[in-house]
Amino acid sequence: MVLGGQIFAKSLRGFREGDFPGLLEKEGIVMAVLIFVLLLVFIALFNRVLPVFEPPDEQDRASAENRPG
Repeated sequence: MVLGGQIFAKSLRGFREGDFPGLLEKEGIVMAVLIFVLLLVFIALFNRVLPVFEPPDEQDRASAENRPG
């Protein structure tokens, strides 16, 4: 059962066309890219303050390079 199917069938009042987002609109493509880039910048800055992984020491690097395999 489709609610409002009779209205749609006779008068097309229930019909809605999809909108393609514009470039500079509030919900546009540029704003989506800007939010994505800001998120990556925030993650990079946060990683500088509280690093996820500790940088390897010089001894660890040298032993890894001399290790066979």
